Amino acid sequence: MKKKPVLFVGSFLEKAKDRSVGGQMYACKSLVGSSLSNYIDWIYLDTTGKSVPPPSMYSRLVSAIFRVFKFCYLLIFYSPSSVLIFSANGPSIYEKGFMITIAKLLGKRTIFAPRGGPLIDEIAASNFKKQYFKLIVKYSNYVICQGTFWKEYFNDLLNRNSPEKLVIIPNWIDVDFYMRLKNEGVQENLNEINILFMGWMQVEKGINDLFEALLVSEIKNYKVNMYFLGDGNQRELLTNRSILENKSTNLNFFFPGWIHGADKFAYLTKADIFVLPSYSEGMPNSLMEAMASGIACISTNVGAVSDLIDDQVNGIMYKPKDIKALTFAIEQLVGNREQRIIFGKKAAEKIYRNHSLESAVISFKRIL
Repeated sequence: MKKKPVLFVGSFLEKAKDRSVGGQMYACKSLVGSSLSNYIDWIYLDTTGKSVPPPSMYSRLVSAIFRVFKFCYLLIFYSPSSVLIFSANGPSIYEKGFMITIAKLLGKRTIFAPRGGPLIDEIAASNFKKQYFKLIVKYSNYVICQGTFWKEYFNDLLNRNSPEKLVIIPNWIDVDFYMRLKNEGVQENLNEINILFMGWMQVEKGINDLFEALLVSEIKNYKVNMYFLGDGNQRELLTNRSILENKSTNLNFFFPGWIHGADKFAYLTKADIFVLPSYSEGMPNSLMEAMASGIACISTNVGAVSDLIDDQVNGIMYKPKDIKALTFAIEQLVGNREQRIIFGKKAAEKIYRNHSLESAVISFKRIL
């Protein structure tokens, strides 16, 4: 059987220059490494961002122009039957939207996969971006929605004019691997609680809220270890604050930076609680990884988190920036081992049931 050529615009590096690994990076690499490659001849165009925070606007513009020219070259000389484009929020939407338009004008089948929670706030703040996004959808054969939340959002944004274009393909991870990880586990110390955060250490990720909540929480009967896995412009600030303000011997902060592979999985294996205090999200990989690992999770109710967490059933959700609610949630789980176990078990079951790579492959095969 002859393979179909598909031009795939996304992120394909092992890790960015700053050693970070984002959700889009995993999504793209896992698709090309799946059984889809038995049917598809992938043509790659990598658009991984150089750094976070990003470089100057001039530098980004030059890179974007170069990529658009390369995109046109690949369209003309490799003649793909379809174009699959993953996009982050911010300026990425303009670049990828331009690519969608070019592909459509050349008669190509176009699949657009927008990712990134801040997209909602950006569209709300800019009528131009709102109209531009609608134009992208107009020129797309399909728009991939990471969950029910995003399909409803896009549907409302489009005044329910093109519901047939909106296809739900829930975000995915290698559930088999995390099932093995969960089953391995570690021997729990009942008097010691390990809390985990994974991601960018930036204000909009809510890590300052998490730090404050831990300082005021009533958890003095336990030794609590808080691990911030990641990097960003708040890492040094919080590291210094942890030295100055942590006068309690029961609360310890650790900032190991970006952790990958077996080292990251070691943290997931020993974690009792995972916290994602972010102000905006798409459908976060870090939360899915923690849930699949059988960890009791606390997260803000943003983006498609509500597709993952059923509040007080398989985790806890709270409103962004509500430090009091976050504090209460931490106290609730730290002091209740039985509830942590129940939440973790039900969380893992939901991820295994709805977010496997295999189910995503079936959906992509259907539209590609």
